[in-house]
Amino acid sequence: MDNPNFPPRLEISPSENDFGDSAIFGLSSQKSAIQKYGIAGRVWEASYTLTTYLESKDPRIVFDPPSPFSTQRHLLSTLTPERWGPNLNRDENWCPNSSKSNPRSNLDVEDVLKPLTILELGSGTGIIIAKLAEVINKEARDGPDGDVIIATDLDNVCPLLEENLSSAAKMFWKNDQTNPRVLVRPLEWGVHKHSLKVLNELGSRSLTHIVCSDLVYFPHLLAPLLRTLIHLTSAPPSSSQPSIIISYRIRSLPKELLFWSAFGLWFSYGPVLYRRDCQSPLQSHQGGAGYESDRPPLNDHTNGGPETEWARYHAPSSTYIFIARRKTVSLGWSVPEDDKDLLEGVGAHENQRQKADDTFELMLLMDLADNED
Repeated sequence: MDNPNFPPRLEISPSENDFGDSAIFGLSSQKSAIQKYGIAGRVWEASYTLTTYLESKDPRIVFDPPSPFSTQRHLLSTLTPERWGPNLNRDENWCPNSSKSNPRSNLDVEDVLKPLTILELGSGTGIIIAKLAEVINKEARDGPDGDVIIATDLDNVCPLLEENLSSAAKMFWKNDQTNPRVLVRPLEWGVHKHSLKVLNELGSRSLTHIVCSDLVYFPHLLAPLLRTLIHLTSAPPSSSQPSIIISYRIRSLPKELLFWSAFGLWFSYGPVLYRRDCQSPLQSHQGGAGYESDRPPLNDHTNGGPETEWARYHAPSSTYIFIARRKTVSLGWSVPEDDKDLLEGVGAHENQRQKADDTFELMLLMDLADNED
């Protein structure tokens, strides 16, 4: 099989950011990594949007739902019901959080204190894992279990991950460098035994989060990606399901819609919302690294005035963040072996007919309507 990180006529350059040219994820490092690892050596634009959400450093912005890894998560207990966002007020049929209980329960204090077990698919350079580890290290949980973060990619990309994450630990982790524990593991999309090996290594632990950043692009990888997400979330109904955080940048919408129309059959998902909040108790702001066009802008009222309306959090470059969770009813469905069948909805709803989910298309239509207002 050809290396998917070196597609024909590959011509890419490093993405711009404010890390500094000599930094781990800076321009020079990316350039060298691209030569050796192809597309896996580049920091892709959706990563910058996602790190802004994961860190949630800006005191002017409140997210709904809050990042599960930042101090904004701890703000839930300070918010009155009228200040909860639409996601936190949705009924149980909207499932970025629990399918059996009010979504607010997924942000309770008990959950905040639970050890995290996070797996990222297609980690590439490791920038998301490094940022997650830095944020979690500042909020290090006490106890013998601690937090675990698993970076995954093709076997031949793992050396890049190990090198970058080792350097990041020395530079950015301010507290104990043993927490979180960061693992690097090979995981090829669509290969069930790879997913099982990673899950079996966790023992009694179960995944709390799956992170995907800028993974929906090549048509031939859409079905393997969806198949792996199904594999990783196929625990028995009695087990807690991991929350899936997806950062997605639209590049070739006609080709990528096929993924979302199939994904929505197996998973419930919705966009992260945001608004300016003049009452936010966060006291300091440090800008997130990345290229400015890949950070969602604040609206006009950034220096005082009333709170703004909730809006979908996306960058001007059409980058979105979604929160998803496996539909409980889908746990009993048969997963078709053929990739074409999987993307065409065969097997979903326990029948062999072709079908599609329209969640993503409806969100796009709502964005168009909002832009016309």
